[in-house]
Amino acid sequence: AAALAFAQQPTETPKKARIEGKAVHAITGEPIRKASISLNGASAGRQGVSTVTDQNGAFFFENVEPGEYRLQGDKAGFVRTTYGSRSQ
Repeated sequence: AAALAFAQQPTETPKKARIEGKAVHAITGEPIRKASISLNGASAGRQGVSTVTDQNGAFFFENVEPGEYRLQGDKAGFVRTTYGSRSQ
């Protein structure tokens, strides 16, 4: 009699991501320097990270674990904004 054998597929480790963007003035399109940008996990227990935009308004986060996150920008004199939120 023949026996069946099942080969177990190797489990792929989820790849980490790089998230990058640019903070700009909503009306003029000018870059916003020194804005605080935070990346917070949507699920409990996921620790957040933050950075500050450079002179061109650019920012990035390295080695981001797969998952759902909230990206938020904040600077004195501006309305705090969360990525994907809609103005009213």
